[in-house]
Amino acid sequence: MNKQIFLFAILIMVLFNCATDKHVRTIGDDDDANIEIIQVKLLDYQSSKNIGLLIEAENDLKEIEKRGKYNKQYRAKVSGLFGMVYFYKNDKHNVKKYIEEIEYSNKGEEYYFILQALLETNPDAQIMILNQGEREADTNLLIKLELAEIYFAQADYRSAAALYDQALKGLPAAFKQHYKQNRDLAYHYMKNPIDKMSAQDILREDTLTVSHVMSFMLAETIFFDNLAAKKDMNPNDLIKKLKDAGYVYNKKLSDKDICSRKDLAYLLLQILAFIKNDNSLLTKYSGKYLGTGRKSPIPDIKAADYYFDAALILVEREIMNLPDGTNFFPHKTVSGIELSNMVKKMKAQ
Repeated sequence: MNKQIFLFAILIMVLFNCATDKHVRTIGDDDDANIEIIQVKLLDYQSSKNIGLLIEAENDLKEIEKRGKYNKQYRAKVSGLFGMVYFYKNDKHNVKKYIEEIEYSNKGEEYYFILQALLETNPDAQIMILNQGEREADTNLLIKLELAEIYFAQADYRSAAALYDQALKGLPAAFKQHYKQNRDLAYHYMKNPIDKMSAQDILREDTLTVSHVMSFMLAETIFFDNLAAKKDMNPNDLIKKLKDAGYVYNKKLSDKDICSRKDLAYLLLQILAFIKNDNSLLTKYSGKYLGTGRKSPIPDIKAADYYFDAALILVEREIMNLPDGTNFFPHKTVSGIELSNMVKKMKAQ
């Protein structure tokens, strides 16, 4: 009789476990592929700031939620990606909510440490959290990338380069493409800490820093003669003068930063207004669009963007172009040849 009761109890436990695990899915290749697709959309958002990519990523995550319960590791990964979406939306309340969800599901998830670090404003605090994650997380390649980005911003190029290499070996191609620019620059600055390049050297560059742009313009133009007394002025000193004169909008911009098309456009419009002695150029189009409900003629910029007038005027005057014939791509950079062509057209004005 006791043996029958024991077997019956075992049967009840098996049936109960089957019932409770009925909807708990295991993770397959398709699920991993879905995660990678969402991660790539978030990478593309970082480059383009296209809000549509955030919406797509969020919808993809909601579709995953609809398919039933997953194991705790996968739930934590999905919560981490939700947290990243809301971080980019500047919704810190929801970021904290998803950190709590990850903590409940799997504290070894990389995003548990990444999201906590992103909420910090002090780089030292971020590094401390990410170093802990590097030791304790189930995987740490994404954590290494976050650390590399912090070290790169701090000009610790040796540490950044090592971490980029460690992380990118094991991550999909999209990550390698996204971080290649900073990884290559880290190696470049390790070998060329002062980064003094001639105009001819700069022409051969595919990716320009602010230092490159300043050095080229000092060497090849008289645009800054009213601000720079000497042609061999340090690019960083020139940037400070340009900020004081209102030629540079981004007050955090340094000589080591990549020069984006939007910041280059803003600078060139200030120069053009000075050359023409016509400050009305600075608000020529924004005044006609702001508050009117009119759509921007260039889809990937808005009338409220600080570079709106610059983009429209420079494209109108064929100093800058729309690379695909439609969009301005404000967050991308330019090559040395492209900068040279813009300078020639500016001189012709």
